[in-house]
Amino acid sequence: MITFFEIAALVCLGSIVYHYAGYPILLWILNGRRKVAPPESSDGAPSVSVIVPCYNEADVIVEKVAAVRAEDYDGPIEVIVSSDGSDDGTETAAEEAGATVVHSPERRGKVAALNAGVEAATGEILVFSDANAMLAPNAMARLAAWFADPRVGAVAGEQVIVKGGDGTVGAGESVYWRYEAFIKGLEAARGTALCADGSLYAVRKDLYEAPPSGVLLMDDFYISGAVVRAGYKIAYAPDAVAYEGASVSAAAEFKRKARILAGSLVSTGFLGPRFWFRVPFKLFSHKVLRWFGPWLGLGALVFSSAAVVADSYAGGILFGLQFFFYLAALFGWAMRGKPLPFPFKAAYYLTLSNLAVLWGYVVLITQLKRPAWEKLR
Repeated sequence: MITFFEIAALVCLGSIVYHYAGYPILLWILNGRRKVAPPESSDGAPSVSVIVPCYNEADVIVEKVAAVRAEDYDGPIEVIVSSDGSDDGTETAAEEAGATVVHSPERRGKVAALNAGVEAATGEILVFSDANAMLAPNAMARLAAWFADPRVGAVAGEQVIVKGGDGTVGAGESVYWRYEAFIKGLEAARGTALCADGSLYAVRKDLYEAPPSGVLLMDDFYISGAVVRAGYKIAYAPDAVAYEGASVSAAAEFKRKARILAGSLVSTGFLGPRFWFRVPFKLFSHKVLRWFGPWLGLGALVFSSAAVVADSYAGGILFGLQFFFYLAALFGWAMRGKPLPFPFKAAYYLTLSNLAVLWGYVVLITQLKRPAWEKLR
């Protein structure tokens, strides 16, 4: 007879497996052979304002501005660099490269920089991109093409992680973003993607809702989520590519993911029920289960251990699977930076990510009122 501990362990492990594998497989099955492409339009290219919020990015800002200005785009395009208290000459370098510069001498946080950039923008379409995210040719045109559909309020681009930083973490990060892109495409094909990523995305200016300032939140999640809350769709443009370097170390990736957890929870709270109930299935399957993933993993370990103590054969199998997973993660950590088979890299990166999510709850409590950003790459 199956015991409570076995059922509880199976529920915890089943929820984790559903989140990482079952959900994308289910979306893939539901989508069938459906293919989504931007509509044809004869109205001409809309005007675009590319907003680059930054703090001390003098080493990359000239290249960033030059890449945007070199875009082959038929409509008007402007580049706005919004500097949040930079003191390394970022604003001077950006202005000399041909950008419109909005500079705050005091650090007020990324949200304040974004809002200041939007206030200076004149384009119909706002494109947001990180300073260190280098755009592939024609990214602007590929984003803008989707706005020919009046139901589309935002478009998510594609983030590609290039080599650099910690080799093992970088490999895991690269696979993670490809996995995320796969899910984003499936979600967009079924109405709307859940959210966009800050490396590259676009929003209709009249749908831009300024995120609350003075708190720690994920601005890209809030801004794109507000579009969904307003009843519009987030399209996905896989051919609008932004290249970013991998995290410089496991510590940087850990810190980044912890802040993402804290900021995502705050953003979801601010977006409120009108957002939650527009995409409840996607929000639960894609985000909520990830936020509770470490607790589910801990629950699976505790319940399967209790089942083993109760002399359960099934509990022993469940505990053994987890034991070997964490053993692979430990080996991946010990051999980080060296060539490793993919299962060890994956176990290490997933464990690192879940530990970071756990720490994210501490960040949520201790840093809620600290919106200023740090360079972690």
